[in-house]
Amino acid sequence: MAVGVSDGVLPPHDEHAERFALGYALTFDAVPFASLEPRHFFADAHGHIFAAIRAGADGAEAVFRHLAATPRSADLYRRGGSPYLAELMIGVPSETPDALAMHASACADSIREHWRRRVLCEAISRVQEDLRSGECSSQEAWVRLKEASNAAAAM
Repeated sequence: MAVGVSDGVLPPHDEHAERFALGYALTFDAVPFASLEPRHFFADAHGHIFAAIRAGADGAEAVFRHLAATPRSADLYRRGGSPYLAELMIGVPSETPDALAMHASACADSIREHWRRRVLCEAISRVQEDLRSGECSSQEAWVRLKEASNAAAAM
């Protein structure tokens, strides 16, 4: 779900968490975040990289080959191609595997939380537009916002 830049302000996201989670998954050929999905990533290229990792591409070069064969491979090329995948891996510090796994898990939680925030921002934006145009009443707006809030909390 894409939320665009509004008034020069980027929607909620955590670039560090996205890069670390991907670097961890590429470095250790592991995806320890079962509830994380490609749509949770703010950067489209990151979502595509994560989808390739989840699809079973083993290692950075296999991920790159998998992505190069997809119609949306331009996202990866805009990010810098294969060197970008290496950069993600280099960004994973040399710590104990347990410490890295804990940090990767915290990053996955942050990615999901920021995605929930973007979902809410988008719902608020739509309701705001409908209120301004008179397409919904204030009571209907409250109901829609409560529904969006409950849905985001359940994600």
